[in-house]
Amino acid sequence: MKAFISVDMEGVVGTTTWSECEKGDKPYEEFRRRMAREAAEACRGALEAGAKDILVRDAHDSDANLPIDALPAPTRLLRGKTGHPFQMMSGIDETFDAAAFVGYHARAGSDANPLAHTMSLRTRLIELNGEPLSEFRLNALTAASVGVPAVFTSGDEFVCEEARAFDPKMRVAPVKRGFGAATLNLHPDEADALIREQAREAFRNAGDVAPATLPDEFEIKFRFVDKRRAYRYSFYPGAKLEDAETVAFATDDWFDVVRIVMFLT
Repeated sequence: MKAFISVDMEGVVGTTTWSECEKGDKPYEEFRRRMAREAAEACRGALEAGAKDILVRDAHDSDANLPIDALPAPTRLLRGKTGHPFQMMSGIDETFDAAAFVGYHARAGSDANPLAHTMSLRTRLIELNGEPLSEFRLNALTAASVGVPAVFTSGDEFVCEEARAFDPKMRVAPVKRGFGAATLNLHPDEADALIREQAREAFRNAGDVAPATLPDEFEIKFRFVDKRRAYRYSFYPGAKLEDAETVAFATDDWFDVVRIVMFLT
């Protein structure tokens, strides 16, 4: 089995403020280690399920957070900005058997995590075909676009509920719950055990999960915090300014979607 694991930070145990997630701030080092622990446990679960090849995508902010020795062998680690529109899913292709998401979080427009956002803080909300778009949904559909099923998600309760709604066969590991400016977290040891167990079962049963079916057409809308940014980005080829804050774009090609997300967020 060949497994792909995308790892973010705002959904790991403990992260509650932006200073804990931003490189250069003092609390970051503690939560960088926490991110690495949860990623490693997901890898161990995959290995226990029979995975022979695991690619981990460091997918938070600079994309260079996980220490190179943090993951169990023979895991490979993709770090840094690739420049490819798949962004958090850079490295995935049709040769993988299953994809997983670790440390994921509630979408922009949600109050279920004080760190809720989708790709950046530039947007209040992103909608895809009339539904709010999260990083989980964006990346699960990206996996599906190359024929790879998404089988496991860990992070806050909101994203885990979203993942189960996306596919009832999805294994999840909710490790925290957000409300207001606070988070309620599992003990790290309990979170590690839950992630490892659920990842193991997810990859063990990956053959029973089909890739998601992509719609035939896509309409994506970006509602920006700064109206000046909306005006500027309305000049992206094929985009239009729907109102002072909102840029809309339509296509029948998923790659067009991930490309405009990369350039506008």
